[in-house]
Amino acid sequence: MWKDDFMGIMEAPTITRSGIERAMELKEAHLPSRIYRFRKVDEYSLKNLDEDTVWLSSAAYYNDPFECCTKVDFEALSRAMRPTSIDEVLKKTHVEENLSVEEIEEAKASNDPLRTFAYALLEKHDGQKLKKHDDAVELLMEAFREINVEQFQKINRDAQTGTKVCSFSERKDSPVMWAHYANKHTGFCIEYDVNRWPPRGKLRRVLYPVIYENELFDATQHIIQSIQGQDFNNLFGVMAATHKANDWSYEREWRFVLPIGDETKGQVYHVGCPGAVYLGAKMSEEDVKRIKDIASKKGFPVIQMQISRDQYSIERTGRGERTSS
Repeated sequence: MWKDDFMGIMEAPTITRSGIERAMELKEAHLPSRIYRFRKVDEYSLKNLDEDTVWLSSAAYYNDPFECCTKVDFEALSRAMRPTSIDEVLKKTHVEENLSVEEIEEAKASNDPLRTFAYALLEKHDGQKLKKHDDAVELLMEAFREINVEQFQKINRDAQTGTKVCSFSERKDSPVMWAHYANKHTGFCIEYDVNRWPPRGKLRRVLYPVIYENELFDATQHIIQSIQGQDFNNLFGVMAATHKANDWSYEREWRFVLPIGDETKGQVYHVGCPGAVYLGAKMSEEDVKRIKDIASKKGFPVIQMQISRDQYSIERTGRGERTSS
């Protein structure tokens, strides 16, 4: 499946510019011809519709608490601490006052420096390795993990705030999406013709498929390579924003993802005139008129949706109006 190949390149711990371009070419060949955005009727959605724009908001405002979150193997991180990081720990804990240079170097060279230091200190105190040392070391390591968990939770919160996202779907017929994102079928759904967007242009480049899985995106190796001073794929935050739980798979989502930091609340993107606008089955006459007034000025078709008589689906009525400016 092409998405597996695409993510295999984009999620690798190390990535090259040529690798990125190869992945983008792969995605370019599989972009959907049309994508859909559900909106409730308010001043913001009507302004976006009138101005051919969409709003990328911080992922922190989305209804999924796992947006942009990653997981990390803290045991692997502790084992991978580079010498400079270990030196910082030693300086803060004054370990060098209790261990010889040889003992310190031996611990640094071990597969698990922090645990080795802890055992060395306890054995220095008691003169031999005792069963109680195991419990003490595990308590120390657990404290270390808790500290890292707190720090990483902050990293995830910052990622949610700093990553700007705008969601689309491959489908326009989902009753659940009409209910959740178009204010209980009283809103509307905008169709965008992706083929109108310039090939390899900005809009197509920042549009990503969402991958549905049971596990959070694993950033362990990316962070290990970062703390060890190695080259690493700094796009892993973008990739984390493209992962959601399997429970969301019915949405068949594509999304703009823009990692621009928390200095701004959001970002406006010009996406061109809609290919069509679909009106919710329960939209008020007043809101129908508001949409049609914009359509008349801009020249896109307006299509009424209805509840299917024989399926759990939303379908077009067959009555569509093509307006012209």
